[in-house]
Amino acid sequence: MIIKSLKIYSFGSLVNREFNFEKGLNLIYGENEKGKSTIEAFIKTMLYGFSPKKINGMTDRNRYTSFNGSNMKGEMLVESNGKEYIIQRTFGNKKKNDISNVINALTGDRVNDINFDEPGKSFLGINRATFEKTLYISQLGVSIEKDKEEERKKTKDKNKKSKGNLNDTPEESNA
Repeated sequence: MIIKSLKIYSFGSLVNREFNFEKGLNLIYGENEKGKSTIEAFIKTMLYGFSPKKINGMTDRNRYTSFNGSNMKGEMLVESNGKEYIIQRTFGNKKKNDISNVINALTGDRVNDINFDEPGKSFLGINRATFEKTLYISQLGVSIEKDKEEERKKTKDKNKKSKGNLNDTPEESNA
């Protein structure tokens, strides 16, 4: 699946914004608090809807409720298996008020063999949890840690330096 464009009518701080992507790698950049993470959340929400999980006492549905009070709404144009589709979603204040459609971009017909609640399952073949663990890197979601082998080598090298070479005689190690 390739994301070709986003139309964000209302999602968090973003209102009436459109983003078109070129073939290859696309970079979204900007100053702090200008909507980069909101775009990232919009893409995940278009593919999988809102998670009911609370972070710091707040759900994403509450976090991304539009500042102007209107329903969260948008479209995402994707290409999958040589065809283009438009994912259209409107999110109310509760899941029962959500509306989701997937349209064949060429014919304008509704595609009925797609999971409307989680189109990402149909287009990517994976559920939300797998998406979040493999394809989706959230803000502050990357950390650099040494693996166990690097830690063992570091500890071994440190011990070697502090103890000196055990094969040395006292005179050799002081030389």
